[in-house]
Amino acid sequence: MNWKLDEAQQKLPEVIDAIASEPQLIFKQDKLVAAIKEEICYGLSAKPNHRIQTWLDNF
Repeated sequence: MNWKLDEAQQKLPEVIDAIASEPQLIFKQDKLVAAIKEEICYGLSAKPNHRIQTWLDNF
């Protein structure tokens, strides 16, 4: 599921629970800023590194 940053902050327990069913993507002003999958959190900078981008391409 996709979340807006402010919504994800307010509903953090729901975001964490939803990880069990699918990766959770968090956006700030339509820009991906975080991806959470299986209790692992990846924060993305302005230039995501290749490893993170490859992981994101897998879903």
